Amino acid sequence: MKVNRSLIVILLAVLLAGSAFLTLTMIDFDSTPPLDGGYNLTVIDREKNEHTFSLNDLVHFPKAEGFSSYENQFNNWRGYGYYRGFNLIDLINEVGGMSEHGYLTFEASDDYSINISYANIFPNETTYTFQGSCVLAYSFNSSYPPDWDEGYRLVFLPEDEGFSNDDLINSTNLIDYSAGSLWIQKVVKIFIN
Repeated sequence: MKVNRSLIVILLAVLLAGSAFLTLTMIDFDSTPPLDGGYNLTVIDREKNEHTFSLNDLVHFPKAEGFSSYENQFNNWRGYGYYRGFNLIDLINEVGGMSEHGYLTFEASDDYSINISYANIFPNETTYTFQGSCVLAYSFNSSYPPDWDEGYRLVFLPEDEGFSNDDLINSTNLIDYSAGSLWIQKVVKIFIN
């Protein structure tokens, strides 16, 4: 029995394409966070009510993500990578908002804390040009806590992928700080003041 070589080649091509498609549909290109591992964030609203969010709660906010980095006090660049989190505007609105004259206090597990003004959370066009979105990241380069030991982390996502010391001066009233000092890591509490 004589078999047409063209038919065999076509049949093999269809089988290979089908198996490649099946393989691609089984791969998860968007890593998912681990099931709740006890990584909670507590938000204290303006009325002093506590709101606790697990990692699984936080991943349900609309995503804000992108490449970014920061300049430290020695003018060195650090932290370059792909951050995934959510815009702080969404979290603040979820717990009742904040005053235009208010600020947020971020507190880390090691008791380090910083204050960020309303103008950085809800930036106007000029501020946004320098800092981009103000995001609480829960993932870095597709790693989640506990594998990512710096999460949750406050990050800024400017279009040029770098939050510089000049960007800090142009987007805040903080003169004696470096851009990196705002990138607080291991955030466990946020106070709305």
